[in-house]
Amino acid sequence: MAEVLTLPQAARRFRVTLTWLKRQAEAGTLPHLKAGSRFLFNPAALADALARMAAEYPRQQQGVANVS
Repeated sequence: MAEVLTLPQAARRFRVTLTWLKRQAEAGTLPHLKAGSRFLFNPAALADALARMAAEYPRQQQGVANVS
């Protein structure tokens, strides 16, 4: 069975704030499962999504649109 992290566990593991992680999940930017009021994360999928966001960050700061 795949590992699943709660919101606080994921925030600690990836060193981001709970608020930021929850807002990104609610916005659909990060993969998650909503179980009632709980947010659950697959660590591998979350790591991939965060890596993609990080790779795009300098381009977003410079005003370069993603063309893929």
